[in-house]
Amino acid sequence: MPPGTDFAPYRQRYLSRQQMMEAGIGPMRARLRARLAAASPEAARLAAVDALMEQVLGPREQRLLSAVPALLQKHFERLKGQSEDWPQALGREMQELLLAELDIRFQPIEGLLEALRMRNHLS
Repeated sequence: MPPGTDFAPYRQRYLSRQQMMEAGIGPMRARLRARLAAASPEAARLAAVDALMEQVLGPREQRLLSAVPALLQKHFERLKGQSEDWPQALGREMQELLLAELDIRFQPIEGLLEALRMRNHLS
């Protein structure tokens, strides 16, 4: 098989990026919740709601995002037969998917940051 025609390296690269995101964002979210919880009783309730949402929605989010590499593999197979520049197209599309995933994963972070900003602005 010619180099680059096996999906395994692409899958591994994608999974590695997902794991890096998860490893960085989880602790960041926990630190922001801790800061928010220390700000006031109202802010502590908001931090508790975020923790509950992460606990309830996190497994579903993980399950959905873990399905992306399998879908990407199907796309990989289609792209290979369409043009000679399929590796570049696949690379761009993988990057776009990872950026979209990062955006999804950062939404709670942005909410916590906004709550902290509002809290600091009102103080």
